Amino acid sequence: MKTKELRRKLMTDFGKILEDESKLDLLESVFDAIIKEDKNSSIPESHYLKVEEARENYLSDKNSGISWDDFENELNSKYGF
Repeated sequence: MKTKELRRKLMTDFGKILEDESKLDLLESVFDAIIKEDKNSSIPESHYLKVEEARENYLSDKNSGISWDDFENELNSKYGF
């Protein structure tokens, strides 16, 4: 889903949630959990940077992967599975 479409959908969905008072507490607890998780993340920033770099390489097709069969054969030859 493209960003504009997602933004419109979220605005519509949040509008519905905000109209239903019983769902506001649930929404608030979700946001609190997200904020708390971000503050207490045990994952170092360097890992996020590595993932971002790997994703960029993947999207630019700089990484060449191997087929599942080749990978399985490598595992079998290395570990004897």
